[in-house]
Amino acid sequence: MSNAAEGVLAPFFDRRRRFSALKTVTFFALIAPALWMAYKVSTGIWDLPSPSVNLLIQSGYWATGILLVSLAVTPFRKIFRQGELIRVRRMIGLVALVYSIAHLMFYFAVRLWDFRFMANEFGTRPTIVIATVSMLGLIALGVTSFDAAIRWMGGRNWNRLHNVVYIVTALAILHLLLSLGSLSGLPFTLTGYFFWLMAWRALDRFGFGDRPMVLALLAVGAALFTALFEAIWLWAYQGSNAPGGGSPLATLRLNFDVEWWGIIGLPPTWKVLLVGLAIAAAAALWQKFGSRVPRATTPRPWSTWKGKLVIALCGAVVGGAVGIILNPAPPPDPFAGINLDIFGGGLGEPAQPTQPAPAEWPRIADILAYGAAGAIAGVGLGALADRRTRKALSLGPA
Repeated sequence: MSNAAEGVLAPFFDRRRRFSALKTVTFFALIAPALWMAYKVSTGIWDLPSPSVNLLIQSGYWATGILLVSLAVTPFRKIFRQGELIRVRRMIGLVALVYSIAHLMFYFAVRLWDFRFMANEFGTRPTIVIATVSMLGLIALGVTSFDAAIRWMGGRNWNRLHNVVYIVTALAILHLLLSLGSLSGLPFTLTGYFFWLMAWRALDRFGFGDRPMVLALLAVGAALFTALFEAIWLWAYQGSNAPGGGSPLATLRLNFDVEWWGIIGLPPTWKVLLVGLAIAAAAALWQKFGSRVPRATTPRPWSTWKGKLVIALCGAVVGGAVGIILNPAPPPDPFAGINLDIFGGGLGEPAQPTQPAPAEWPRIADILAYGAAGAIAGVGLGALADRRTRKALSLGPA
């Protein structure tokens, strides 16, 4: 195989040049946001305020989110005892770098490539300085992520450098929090996930990283941190303009205001809690039904029907979550049912019904399709891991 062919097929093969279903699925999952953004631009959905502005915002969110996914590889590898996940960590980190570079290019496009204006912003807007430092750190990690760099630097120095990823990720989240996006919930959701990832590493040092009860308590702690952080940040950064009137206590109350949920969606606190509890529940199910191999051994075979059911359900949950992200519910119209015809009279009075609201069934069908695809992908990955595990443990075919 030529060097060019190896470069093209690298995302689909392991070090022994064997096809890797895990790497293939991961690669397509990572490029899915780029395809989604391309679809939004090509269909004109993002024409307002401009495609470049929307691409700038979304690429920044996705770059930070994928960076968090790279940090989640180690927890998932240890909680579910799947050593093969380490093979995709480098790919995830490099894709996060690609999205970050795209984010930078979209920033240049929004500023019309006016480097004098951007230099002035660099000196007056702290968020730009923070983003630059984070980008430089991520580039350093990407350049040194290959085997040649590990041999050249030595294992100890390489590990020391790549611990910078925690600082890079924290700076990336801080960049989002200092931008206009801090008015929405997503930066606070990412902050909650980052807290979970860092707190898990502290727990894992004491041997508690794979215990379902500890993971459930961690989910509650991360949710409480998210709620308090959001309330204090909005109060300190936005003052009286913060939701709820500027009081941290009022912002905390909004987490239990269902009408507020209808405006902004599910608050970050609940998102962090639900994801954390889902991980704890999946860990409990996996450890109970997912394998027959004792805890101390390496890869677990997934040959039992209970194991296949668990991985299918996990895949369905992940696929459904992706479907919900890619097919968000439309925000409610604050003027629905109100007559806005200033020329025909009756302004502010109840309007006559015109046509019914669009049905939710297409969105539900899309989410179910994503869930089914996730279940199929989970079963496929489980079968592949089962085959490799049985070969390694000399168990023979199932």
